[in-house]
Amino acid sequence: MLWSRRWLLVTPVICLLLVSCSHLKQKLKLKIKKGCPECNLVEINLQNASFTGVDLFAANLRNANLRNANLSGTYFFNANLSGTNLSSANLSGAYLTDANLNGADLSGANLSKASLGRADLSGVNLRNTNLEDAYLYNVNLREADLRNADLRNADLRNAMLLGATWTDGKRCISQDCTERK
Repeated sequence: MLWSRRWLLVTPVICLLLVSCSHLKQKLKLKIKKGCPECNLVEINLQNASFTGVDLFAANLRNANLRNANLSGTYFFNANLSGTNLSSANLSGAYLTDANLNGADLSGANLSKASLGRADLSGVNLRNTNLEDAYLYNVNLREADLRNADLRNADLRNAMLLGATWTDGKRCISQDCTERK
């Protein structure tokens, strides 16, 4: 087990050093598909990958590229996804409770029925994002860009929206965004 965790920490570094490392990337993808709680995957490129229902509890994916990835039902509880590119990713039904997504790009992503309770989404790009039926209770959306986002039936109770750009392009000047200009 210890060797397995070391492999996951070393593999991304090896891949960065080698010109052709597709076999190493495949081994890493297989390990992630089985679950990778608390893994250090900083700046990894998993664009177009598919990891549905995987356990990435408390994983560090800071500044990773997950553009267009299929991550539906994935468990990101307490994970660090700050600065991560999740544009056009499928996160439907994903668990992002207590996750740090500060400054991430979620533009065009599908977060329908996702659970984002207490997540930090400050400064996040949520333009054209599907948040239908998403659970956003007590989420930090300060300075987030929600232009053209689909918030139908989303639970935004106690969400912090001060400074966010609302779906209509107006800036929230109150904590609950009832006042905009």
